[in-house]
Amino acid sequence: MDSTGHAHTPERISSWQPTVDSARTAAPRAWLRVGWLAAVLGAAWLVAFALHALRLDVVAPFLLLVVVASVLRSGTNLVDRLMLAAALLAGTALSLGLVFSIWPWGLRPVPVAGTLFSLAGGAAWLLRRRPGLPRRMLGSDLVVLGSGLVAFLAVYAPAAKLPAVRRFIFSATAEDRYAHFALFDTIHRLGGYTFLHQRQAAVAVAHPAEIVYPFGSHFLYALFDTFLRSTAGPGPPLAELNRYFIYVLLAYAFLIMSIVWAARWIAGPLVTGWRRLFVCSLVAALAIGGPFVLMIEDGFDSQVLGLAFLALTVAVLARPPRVVGEQVLIACALLVAVAYSYNLYAPMAVAGMGAAAVVYHRRLRRHWLFWAGCFAAGCAVAFYQSALAVVSGFNAQAQALAGGVRLPVSAGLLLVLALAIVAPMASSVARRLPAGRVMVAQVAIAAAVVVIFGVYQLLSTGHTSYYYDKLLTAAYIVCLAGLGSAAVPARRLPAPSWPRGLLRPLAEVPLALVAVVAAVGIVAASQWGMRSAGGGTAAWRATPLAVWSAGKVRAPTSASMIALADAHVLADGVPSLVFYSNWALGNWRDSFLVAVFNRDLGEMKKTIGGILYAKVGGPPISARITRLGLNRVLAALRAGPPHLRIIVANALFARELEAMLASHPDVRATVLVLPTLG
Repeated sequence: MDSTGHAHTPERISSWQPTVDSARTAAPRAWLRVGWLAAVLGAAWLVAFALHALRLDVVAPFLLLVVVASVLRSGTNLVDRLMLAAALLAGTALSLGLVFSIWPWGLRPVPVAGTLFSLAGGAAWLLRRRPGLPRRMLGSDLVVLGSGLVAFLAVYAPAAKLPAVRRFIFSATAEDRYAHFALFDTIHRLGGYTFLHQRQAAVAVAHPAEIVYPFGSHFLYALFDTFLRSTAGPGPPLAELNRYFIYVLLAYAFLIMSIVWAARWIAGPLVTGWRRLFVCSLVAALAIGGPFVLMIEDGFDSQVLGLAFLALTVAVLARPPRVVGEQVLIACALLVAVAYSYNLYAPMAVAGMGAAAVVYHRRLRRHWLFWAGCFAAGCAVAFYQSALAVVSGFNAQAQALAGGVRLPVSAGLLLVLALAIVAPMASSVARRLPAGRVMVAQVAIAAAVVVIFGVYQLLSTGHTSYYYDKLLTAAYIVCLAGLGSAAVPARRLPAPSWPRGLLRPLAEVPLALVAVVAAVGIVAASQWGMRSAGGGTAAWRATPLAVWSAGKVRAPTSASMIALADAHVLADGVPSLVFYSNWALGNWRDSFLVAVFNRDLGEMKKTIGGILYAKVGGPPISARITRLGLNRVLAALRAGPPHLRIIVANALFARELEAMLASHPDVRATVLVLPTLG
């Protein structure tokens, strides 16, 4: 039997025997194949050079997405194909980042684009595939794409009409964002991963972040920024921070869109028509109305993109693409993307891959050598940086028990979602569907990871903390995406008799609105009593996204940051400490930002840490506190680099500082009074 199921007759077999004519044409055909490869590679580099010459490098990432999508064969509609292509392209770019970091061109647009175009074209040549995209569109595509658009417009709204310097009000709500921006800027300038340029990175990044912190999101943003600007240089830091902040907002929108698409992909072809639209609308409302926007306020920039890749991973593992090779490559690419963006979620991804391999073992059995090799290579790349961090002496145990701002996730809602995914398995029909079995396994894995980590923290400290909540958020993402499998039993519900023709999609709008209303009710119940984006209680009229979009969330030191920018003392290259008030944490934040803009955070780390409890700088205060504060400032100055500048708002404090410096000639520093700072 051949691959089409036909028997090999003698006539068919004899037709396969080489003849004189076939022997004569074999060599020309081989040369023709080589010629096609040369043409494809030449076109790849020609496009890269042409876009750069026209200063249109920003087109390259989107063109790459279309090219990769045209080579794939999984996904029967355009949006599905593009989402799978985005997952594969992101993981590939992060993997090749190991090469980009050490070759002489760094992240320059032409070499990077030429390499990626060549890989895509070479894959098409090797697989003998003609580029092609599906033309099919679904009504639920509007929900998938619209959810991302609505999410972005909502988070961008308060900053949309502000100039770059005034956007400190929203972009600087947490000092964690300063640290993220420092990593982004350093990767941008060095042209690659910081752990491969540790000595240079240590100047601008607070040690040991250049080795241990997950940097996938920063790398992808920096890579896109080089295409946007058609140059490898990041430019002035203030404009660079503004672009970085927009990338974070776009990542949030991508997270929302990924969750909705994951639910639809997991639902599969069995959930059609109004049922599919209902599920997508329900998940979209839950995602948009949930607590995810708080990650923007709290500066959880890496976690945003890491959760988006986790949602895509859950979807691809639950219902794999129809081509086995693509299934394996996309899953491995997503493993790299999750591990590099936020390595805390990598164990969930790896365990999920194991569960999917067990359920789909018959599908993978014929290709076991290929998928085993890809899995081994994917794990090696994904966990290389984490292993390097452990070898470097990083105390992962202490970090796992660290505290921090906690993201509220309703445990009750999480339990309801998990039960909604598991309950359909009581049906024998549902148990026969592999996507449902894989989804239940992924929910169980997420629950096990959360419980094990929570027990570990309880035994170690007596309470759960920062990273437990982060894992709880990941489990919430898994359950939101898994609602697609929970919708499979709805396929047997009767479909109303819609009008035919162009008006048919409009008839489904009321059901979508019903789903949104139901989801808003669930969100309202789950949000009651939780922390809102403004720090208060989130009632049903004040979900975190609504509070943020209304501009009620503001950086606590935005006024002093704007004053520093207006005085042109940001990014002027002078190591500085800032004292604008008696609020020590505020002074520390402003000094931290100045060091990030000066790209000397690594050198200033000890000095800035030394003023964290120096309550000086604002209106006149008691002599005792002033003396204690001055002593702490003196100790910090001695620990820092020479020739520091001290920027203060209070002239009285400036005179105290100058007197102190005069009595300690070994400390070289200057004092700058900036009245507008206060």
